[in-house]
Amino acid sequence: MKIGDHFDDPQEDGEPSTSPFTSESPDPEATPGLNSGREIATRATEAISPEACADFVKYCEEHTASFIRVAHRITGNLWDAQDAVQDIFLKFWKNWPAPEFRIRILNNRGYAYRSIANAAIDTIRSGKSRQEREEEDARKVIVGIDEYSRVEDDDSFNRMLDVLRTLNPTWRLVIHLRYAQELKIAEVAAVLRISEATARRYEKRALKALEEAYKRN
Repeated sequence: MKIGDHFDDPQEDGEPSTSPFTSESPDPEATPGLNSGREIATRATEAISPEACADFVKYCEEHTASFIRVAHRITGNLWDAQDAVQDIFLKFWKNWPAPEFRIRILNNRGYAYRSIANAAIDTIRSGKSRQEREEEDARKVIVGIDEYSRVEDDDSFNRMLDVLRTLNPTWRLVIHLRYAQELKIAEVAAVLRISEATARRYEKRALKALEEAYKRN
């Protein structure tokens, strides 16, 4: 479902290090939230401390590659394996504010691997292609933006879908987190490890690209 490039921006207060429009390629070594195909995003049920957020980022960085290998043995393809890992990281992030959950995850690798295996099996059973999941995700983004919630023209809607799919991965991820997952801009910045100002700038650029696509007739 991930809507591949590394999202750490060495020019955080300037232009993105990648071009506004870029191709995607799977990278099993990349960190979810930093690579196309994985979005670490769901609203936490309570406030999360900077230390806990840093622990989560570190956990993802240390375990992504091994988790993808486990999922890949079940799904048989990299894209679905990445999606399974993404789903689990989404669930982990949702519960991460609870100290007892973090202790459980950090001290029980078996639990995490069982979760990955189950997610991989669910991905297979869903019967949905990656393209279908991406389209569903994109539709959630579009209907989550009030200005476009009444778009009924198929041509206009499809143009916007195309723009979402071809946006710089960072911009697209910011839009997804803000409008599909309904995160606050501060939460988006924390997940992506960028400043709030940068997150707002990426959001503005992505929305402008959508607006231009919407106005083209």
